[in-house]
Amino acid sequence: QPIPAPSLLHVTVGIAFLVEFTGVAIGIASAVGGPSSLWLARALGYGLAGAVGCIVMQVFLNGRGVRLAEIVRWPGRARFKLPTGLLLGAGAGLGLALLAAGYMVLLRLVPAARESLDEAAKIAGSYEGQKGWIFLMAVIFAPLAEEYFFRGLLFRTLDRELGDWRALVLSAAFFAIFHPPLAWVPVAGVGLATAWLFRGTRHLLPSVVCHVVYNASLLLLSD
Repeated sequence: QPIPAPSLLHVTVGIAFLVEFTGVAIGIASAVGGPSSLWLARALGYGLAGAVGCIVMQVFLNGRGVRLAEIVRWPGRARFKLPTGLLLGAGAGLGLALLAAGYMVLLRLVPAARESLDEAAKIAGSYEGQKGWIFLMAVIFAPLAEEYFFRGLLFRTLDRELGDWRALVLSAAFFAIFHPPLAWVPVAGVGLATAWLFRGTRHLLPSVVCHVVYNASLLLLSD
């Protein structure tokens, strides 16, 4: 019997498309706008790539009998209700952001990591006037696209194949690798929390809320 959609092959091709198209879109936008509008280019590039990636993947899934409603609302019995999941998602996002801020402080005790963080802060400081675009990319575009792919598709597929804690760990690890190496530990925590929320509520919205609150809190804490 053919493997039902979405399969791991479908998901990995979709995520690879998202990564590659994001790079191309950001490159084109940066070339047109120049260095002074780097974060505007990144925000628009990521937003465009995320939207196109989600639309292309969903059109593909529609042809195989998987509707968007089934991705957002995972068929099955929920462990807790949606309002509870939303509150848990917001609380988890804030708590994980505080832990991530503490983790970054600890990283500064490692000389090599401290140099990388100082360089990143220096680069970020040169784009002081573009914080609105950074916020748009991190708090709006990224949570929507990434939750669709990493929880709505990847985790659901892994859970169907494995059905236990391994699905949580593997999806969180894959999500972490999608981000810069210094952020792997806290991002893996976000991956675990959002996957757990998705499994518990059978709804993608609490995962999106957790991701939004986490990214927004980190940006505010970094000011």
